[in-house]
Amino acid sequence: MHTGKHWKAPNGAVVLNLKDGGQGVMISAFQSRELGFGVQIDEHELTFVNTYQNGKDYCDKKAAVKLRGTSKKTGTCQITICKGI
Repeated sequence: MHTGKHWKAPNGAVVLNLKDGGQGVMISAFQSRELGFGVQIDEHELTFVNTYQNGKDYCDKKAAVKLRGTSKKTGTCQITICKGI
């Protein structure tokens, strides 16, 4: 946890304070205005989404090319289930 109280070097550098408030859990996920968070989707719907997205350009083409080597979407989304959280 960051308290905001820490020493600062003359050049503005600070020492990273380690988290000490207990166990932490991190989940990587997406949320959208249309679907919300934790939307349930079956294999048929996922196939429809992948077919629809396949070959379309990402909004930020330059970033997509830098990250993926292409601005085109591949239509390869997968269902990932997080259990025990």
